[in-house]
Amino acid sequence: MVGHADRDRFVAFWHSLSAARATVNAEFAEKAVMPFDKLITHGKVVSGSKATDITATEVVLASGERVAYDYLLISTGSSYASFIKRSVSTEATVEAMRSIREAAAVAGAKVTIVGGGLIGVEFAGEIKNAFPEAEVRFFFGGAFF
Repeated sequence: MVGHADRDRFVAFWHSLSAARATVNAEFAEKAVMPFDKLITHGKVVSGSKATDITATEVVLASGERVAYDYLLISTGSSYASFIKRSVSTEATVEAMRSIREAAAVAGAKVTIVGGGLIGVEFAGEIKNAFPEAEVRFFFGGAFF
């Protein structure tokens, strides 16, 4: 696995699909961040280097190092301005989740979710399950979820 050259904090896998549950359940949040040294026991994590070439049997890094492989999966990922995709530090992610959890726990809390896609609907379900008294409101562009 080769990390992004501009992400020196690429030391753990953030399971972004678990962000909704991790937001309402602090104990679960710890399970959503998996250090690569524990996650990948029979492999290699290369962080802070850029791939400059990919051949049929190896990835060539900017440092000149060659990383051989039997099977190659290219998974470039995506990012956007949300703690869900963890474009910020782990500490900021945990703080954002704590802040949402505390706000939703307040009696009569109104939680607004922009976007009625998979993640938005998952968040609504997790919030209503953990905080049944919270009012969850959706804003989305389509006619249906």
